[in-house]
Amino acid sequence: MAEKATPTKGAPAPSAMKVKEQPAVQKADPPPTNEGTFRSLTKIASFVVTLGLTTYASQVALHPLYGEVTTSQNFNYILAGSLGLTMVLPTKPSFEGPLADVLSVILLLAPRTIYTWGAKTARWGDPFWGPIAAQLPVAVPIVVISALLLRIHLFSLLGASDNSRFYRAVAFISTFSWIRVATMFIESKVPQSGLNWTTCDIFFGWGIGIAVGNVFDWYRSPASFSSSAEKTAASTKLSKSTIIKFAFTALQASSLFTTRTTRPCSTIEFPYTSGKNGTVRILAQKQSVTGLVQVAEELDTGFRYMRCDHSLLGGVWIGEERIGSLKTTRWENPPAGGTDLEGIKLGDPIYSAFMLQDAMRLFERGPEGTIPEAQSALVIGLGVGIMARALDLLGITATVVEIDPVVHEYAYRFFNLTGHPPVPRQDLWAPPYTIHPRISQSHHMDGRTYVQERAKFVNGVDKETRDEQRYDYVVHDVFTGGSVPAHLFTKEMWEDVKTVMRPDGILAVNFAGYLVSDASRAILTTLEESFELCRIFHDRIEEVDSGLGKDDEFINMASQHPLDRSVFFCTQSPSIELSIREPEDKDFVNSHLKRYLFTRFEKLEIPSERILGSEFSPARTNREDYILTDQWNILAIAQQKTAVDHWKLMREVLPAETWEAY
Repeated sequence: MAEKATPTKGAPAPSAMKVKEQPAVQKADPPPTNEGTFRSLTKIASFVVTLGLTTYASQVALHPLYGEVTTSQNFNYILAGSLGLTMVLPTKPSFEGPLADVLSVILLLAPRTIYTWGAKTARWGDPFWGPIAAQLPVAVPIVVISALLLRIHLFSLLGASDNSRFYRAVAFISTFSWIRVATMFIESKVPQSGLNWTTCDIFFGWGIGIAVGNVFDWYRSPASFSSSAEKTAASTKLSKSTIIKFAFTALQASSLFTTRTTRPCSTIEFPYTSGKNGTVRILAQKQSVTGLVQVAEELDTGFRYMRCDHSLLGGVWIGEERIGSLKTTRWENPPAGGTDLEGIKLGDPIYSAFMLQDAMRLFERGPEGTIPEAQSALVIGLGVGIMARALDLLGITATVVEIDPVVHEYAYRFFNLTGHPPVPRQDLWAPPYTIHPRISQSHHMDGRTYVQERAKFVNGVDKETRDEQRYDYVVHDVFTGGSVPAHLFTKEMWEDVKTVMRPDGILAVNFAGYLVSDASRAILTTLEESFELCRIFHDRIEEVDSGLGKDDEFINMASQHPLDRSVFFCTQSPSIELSIREPEDKDFVNSHLKRYLFTRFEKLEIPSERILGSEFSPARTNREDYILTDQWNILAIAQQKTAVDHWKLMREVLPAETWEAY
């Protein structure tokens, strides 16, 4: 018989024995239900869109103060640093409501914050640290909070623990990738959508959307109340969470009101004065395809200008005293710039570069009788319309291709663009690239697209009539914001230009940059590869030997400022030497400035060797590296320094108060 086991004398009973407590292990959240899965997916999608739209808007909102290149040059580092911060920050589902409330307030205050803080940092004059500092109070908290909210729902969907370093790394990588893809998609679609969304619209719309969604989630959640009885009696007795929620709602409403009624989001009646002591008069402005387009007048200096973001597209002198001092014309004749739609007299351009392009008409093109009496020109890039107007006054029919319809509208309203009302011809009766060059026309589209389609059309017509469909001149002026669109300077682009231009036609290419740089070398090398002969001229009033100085001096604006432009004149005909005829009175079109430039034109030439350098010989093997193609294009990278220095110079051309007047 087996012995019955008995407890040892003095030992505690098993029930009384203490069991050593084990540390609690945080478990992953249980898998969500179908309803929870749908909600998580919806929230993930909404926060991905939030991150894409708001990071896009936070950059665009700084463009009027910093320009596109300067704003975006370090933004990826800001984005990566903000997401890196989320790697060490904990979060859990109960954080969702407070975080969403804070995010909505930041979004509603974002336009005003970016404008105020961006204007202050821009006055530092530092294009590197200024944009970074300007993004700190808006972009960084938006990215951090949105990424944490996204992580809550992503981990809920995956059933993952927030303590997992692996899953946090997955969230970091996936969020960064999603933001980049969403931002690139938005950048390519929003400006071209025709919706005319402003950054205020984006911030306000998304901020209100998050606030409303959070109120809906709070109302549906029983966790908002301490008990079910309290939920029943909520109409008479407010809980602590309800008071906090009402406080946040009041803060959101006041944030919306504060920003909506102040710049840059306040509704403005034009014209109005701004700037220090009211020295800037804003005539019109609108967010458009290429950025914030504005027409204004500097009342102290006496000129009218058009700007796009932080770049001047052109301008003219105004006022009887200013026009008269230039002696642009006899008083009984019209002023050099004509008059705008309200009868205001306009003088010469503030940039001599726009006059220099028109010197293409001074080049001898061939024997007498080979040049048609009725001539036509293709103008790619309108600006304020100086070149298109000059061609019209001389009886040369112009086809204007301008990607931004607002630029076209303002050139017509405020700068006397004659013969080109802002109604695209393609909307009337025919595809733009099939209309005869001798019909005055304008098209709102990318210049590369127009030239490509036009080249296909010209190649398809009979050889006997092909020259009638070609242009005598092509004006290529797409410089803005310190850089040019790289795809408009490739060898493929120039091959199409040669197709749409008569064999003895003249191409004029406007470019601003350093005299000796990879950008200018690449443009000249590609042009010389594509055309038989090119000559380069600068727009300084001084002659080249006395006016240029150092090779690294930036070329662009007028003789009183170190920012000048160069114009490349090219022909594809081997029989044309690009010799220059003597200008006639009709060439000056009532402009004293044009008379001054044209009579000194040959003295403004820049030898190509000075741009290329002595090491650039035809036998040099790496010359091919500078030929721009659709597959190999260094222009965007090569212009980074140009864009930064252009920003610095623009801050000297106009005072800070003028750039902040929008």
